[in-house]
Amino acid sequence: MRAVVTGARGLLGEEVVDWLEGNEGDQVIRLRGRDELDIADTQAVVSFMRRVKPDFIVHCAAERDMDAAECNPRNAYMVNYFGTWNVALAAGLCDSLMVFISSEAVYDGKKDTMYTEDDPKNPLNVYGRSKAMAEEEVKSLLDKYFILRVPILFGGKGRTGDNRILNTVSALRSGECVTAPADQWTSPTYARDVAMAIGRMTRTPDDGHGLLACHGVAPRRGASPETGYGVYAVANKGKTSRYEFVCKLAELAGCKRSYVRPGSREGKPARRGRNTALDCACLERTFGLDLRPWEDALSECLKSMGLSS
Repeated sequence: MRAVVTGARGLLGEEVVDWLEGNEGDQVIRLRGRDELDIADTQAVVSFMRRVKPDFIVHCAAERDMDAAECNPRNAYMVNYFGTWNVALAAGLCDSLMVFISSEAVYDGKKDTMYTEDDPKNPLNVYGRSKAMAEEEVKSLLDKYFILRVPILFGGKGRTGDNRILNTVSALRSGECVTAPADQWTSPTYARDVAMAIGRMTRTPDDGHGLLACHGVAPRRGASPETGYGVYAVANKGKTSRYEFVCKLAELAGCKRSYVRPGSREGKPARRGRNTALDCACLERTFGLDLRPWEDALSECLKSMGLSS
């Protein structure tokens, strides 16, 4: 199969490219940044997709920094909303499946239990609103789509200077204190596991065999009963605070836990939800994808990066 991956220079995009090429045998066209294709340019996006004719597009490109988005909303909406609209438009014109990477930030975080796909969206910040709006455009423009709501991601790929794992371990090993919110709960997720899920989901048959019927479940709202197209939460199993996540990271990397200090999600330009942990039962029922606990994924990530104790 031929795939186009936007944001292929980032943490998730690079993992997606590696997985599709190495495990699925796909021909992957990497779009690493604006210098290769400006997703805010409608004509350029449509012309490019018509020329390469991909079987599917994995749209990872985004402005992911919540505080940067809050301080520069025009850029956030241009990239996250309008850029996604352009990619969805082109996917429809080319009859390509689109995988859109959305976010847990579409929720307000006020729920005590884990969020499911059917919980109402109520984003608290510009980043979340831009993603929520983009979701609606994908749904309105396409029949063949997967919208994946993912939480905070970790991994060994992407730009070295932006890698949270590498930077945190480096700081801790240098004897610096690291502060992380103790009042913000999430489902930390290994980017490689999300890439694996995308590889599995894009093998979905659309020839009438009825994937969901085989699993005895109803399709997601707005999804095709033959393929399972629709909205899915994709996250490693479990729930933890950002603070406890960094504490576990310190433990696995052989660093002193005492260097990790509890902080608060308050006081930043972008508001954060208290609890945005994700329930991925639908992903498991539909595709047989039961992502491992985040602790196991983090341990493997550190080993792959040569950072284990």
